[in-house]
Amino acid sequence: MRRAIVEAVRVLLVDHNKDFVSKASDWLVSDSGIDLVGTAATGKEAIEAVGRLVPDVVVFDESLPDMRIVDVMRRIQSSETAPRIVLLTLHEGETVRQVKAVTGADEVLTRSRVTQRLLPVIHELPRTKRSTNGTRPTESTRSEP
Repeated sequence: MRRAIVEAVRVLLVDHNKDFVSKASDWLVSDSGIDLVGTAATGKEAIEAVGRLVPDVVVFDESLPDMRIVDVMRRIQSSETAPRIVLLTLHEGETVRQVKAVTGADEVLTRSRVTQRLLPVIHELPRTKRSTNGTRPTESTRSEP
C-alpha cells in the first residue's frame, strides 16, 4: 500500500509581541506538518514576507503597529498566490463575526481558543476551497454537533 506524501503547511506568523512570537514559533515548529517559513512584526514586513516566502497560511495578530490590519490583509489577498489568513483576536462572541466580515479573513480565532483551534485550522485551510465571496465560516458561525 502506498502512503500519500503530505507536504508541510507553510506558515508565516505576524505579531509585534516578541514573547508571543517566540512561544508560538516554538509551538508551531513542534508540529511536523507545519513549516514555519518566517515571522513579521509589522504590516509592511508581512506584505514583503508574503511575496518573498509564499506561505500557505498567514497567522495575524489583529493589531499591528504600522498599518491597519484591514489594509494589510487586502494587499495580501489581492495577490494571485494569496495565502489563507487566520486572524487572532481578543474579541469574543458576535464581535468575531464582525471582525471576519470586515477583514475577509478565512478564520478568526479568539486568543482564548488558540491552543485548541490554531493547529487544526492551519492544517485544514490549505485543503479547502474559498467560497465565491472569499470567505468561509469561522468557528463562531459553524454549527457544532
